[in-house]
Amino acid sequence: MSQDSDEHLIRYLLGDLPGPEAQRLDERSVVDDALALRVRVLEDDLVDRYARGEPFDISLERFDRLHRASPYLKDKVQFAHALHAVTAGGSTGTVQARVLPARRRVVISSLAAAAVLAVAVSGYLFLLNQRLHEEGERLRAQPASDAVIAPVPALGTVTFLLPPPRRGADTDGTTVTVAKNTGQVVLRLQVESAEYARFWAALKDVVSGRTIWRSPDIAPEGAGPDRVLTITVPAALLSPQRYGIELSGIGASGSTELLSEYPIRVVLE
Repeated sequence: MSQDSDEHLIRYLLGDLPGPEAQRLDERSVVDDALALRVRVLEDDLVDRYARGEPFDISLERFDRLHRASPYLKDKVQFAHALHAVTAGGSTGTVQARVLPARRRVVISSLAAAAVLAVAVSGYLFLLNQRLHEEGERLRAQPASDAVIAPVPALGTVTFLLPPPRRGADTDGTTVTVAKNTGQVVLRLQVESAEYARFWAALKDVVSGRTIWRSPDIAPEGAGPDRVLTITVPAALLSPQRYGIELSGIGASGSTELLSEYPIRVVLE
């Protein structure tokens, strides 16, 4: 099987490749725009097939299991359901939509997304306004002593400092404890390299080798041995297990170099 065949890339999307091969494709998709577009089109096709309710084959069975644990894929499936509901207009239109070129489908999906979002936001604001009006009327109608509004717990932020990785150190690394009401986990990475002015980081599952989350480009704080990079990871992405945070430097030409991996162990309370 060709390493760049559709079948091979679908296995990559479904987490069915060995860790080193998945890591190689992770890195290529960052610098190879053509490969990144192909991966996105194949992912969109899986989402479309799933949302249309097509009979399950091996790929859709794996996608079904994968998307249940992925907030990102759940959002894409929900959007695809909404998009099909808006664009449904008969069997002829459906057949034509299936044969659109990949790049054109991406453009149409983007335009349709904007239309669906506008409709959804308008409907949400209307319902929110109506509910607020009804709640205000209810509170005005009841005695003042009974008008008690339960506080809504706010999502918190926890911060951890990660020292530079050392050979032979504890492979579990820094323990990151995340409480139930935590919304964001801030990780401050101490950086020893003074060669680069920009970096990016990737959160990886050390068992499967899959990339869970990527940061945008980051500029370090401080100078010399006290340089620190700050990344903020959504707490909802974390499970009680070990992860590795791969740090890459970005050169002046845009090339990247993997510098180090910070091991962490997540504990949920």
